[in-house]
Amino acid sequence: MNNYVITFVGDTSFCESYHIQLNGEDLIKSKGRAYSLQRVMPILIASDLVVANLETPLTLRVSSPLEGHKKFIHWSDPVESPKVLKQHNISVVSLANNHTLDFGAEALLETFDSLDKNKIKWFGAGPTLANAQSPFRKKITIGDTTVPIAIIGGFEYRSRYKHRHNFYANEFSPGVNPLGVKRICNQIERLKAKTPQPLVIIYPHWGENYEWQTSKQTLIARTLVEAGADLIMGHGAHMLGGLEQIGTAWIMYSLGNFVFNSPGGYGRRNAPPYSLIARLNLTAENATISLKINLYPILTDNQQTSFQSRPVNEQEISDVAQLLRNQSSLIPAQIFEWKNDHLGYFFEIPEIPVCQSKP
Repeated sequence: MNNYVITFVGDTSFCESYHIQLNGEDLIKSKGRAYSLQRVMPILIASDLVVANLETPLTLRVSSPLEGHKKFIHWSDPVESPKVLKQHNISVVSLANNHTLDFGAEALLETFDSLDKNKIKWFGAGPTLANAQSPFRKKITIGDTTVPIAIIGGFEYRSRYKHRHNFYANEFSPGVNPLGVKRICNQIERLKAKTPQPLVIIYPHWGENYEWQTSKQTLIARTLVEAGADLIMGHGAHMLGGLEQIGTAWIMYSLGNFVFNSPGGYGRRNAPPYSLIARLNLTAENATISLKINLYPILTDNQQTSFQSRPVNEQEISDVAQLLRNQSSLIPAQIFEWKNDHLGYFFEIPEIPVCQSKP
């Protein structure tokens, strides 16, 4: 194998809790869960590994301990939902987000069990903090070289999620991995010291809904890169975010939504209705492993797509290019000269050397 493709997508949930109506019928009952993945399926199938932010517990519980305390409470069917994800090549999920514990710690344990039964790997949460902070790790062989990959998922610190909702894992209790910057910097440094030439990717859930990246996110991202992170691909704002490059490291502040079947707030918040899919292509040539990233914008406003996220068209890609230019002032303008292939319109980030084969 001379190349390997890892695809990262953003917030993912069939959102059964909303009981969405489409043309007067319940969306899930009338169309099924696969309906919402139909127009983005080609990019999933054309990948060796797909990583998603699964923003819901998988449980059949009907009562949440957070009712009356948390505005939006999600759940998803523990049998059908992971089955559909796996059928569409989504085999790795982060659980580090603000909905994973919507039905409490017992439902989180059910979620682990549901994913395990469907052979979907998970990270970013766990029975204890030690488990929750463990990255997803995989060794990828390309040509004659093995590239160790480590993906760390974390949910930014929010006071109410610690003190009122009890979301964060600790030494004795289940929960999600808190995005503790100092601790994760130390973790990155240990990974870099222990493993030769690893690719370390941070996959954080952070930011404000329907807003561009904040100065706080920028500070955190730069600190993580200084510690050795090679890529940062955020999610949590429900829309795309700006880009930044520091040395050979790249920061995508928000991939936005993938398939997230809520009514959405794009129109009400006057937010761009776009998100991003990041396709990482690792290739071997002349004893060097290089990484090229293609960013495929998708339209994720369900009011426009009838709950089928789709690749953008030619008019929309021009709109996305201008938006990203405005929010990525330090990025060379040629990055936003879009291209297209059989998967759709995309922006191409130049090749980044990852590691070299030993003679």
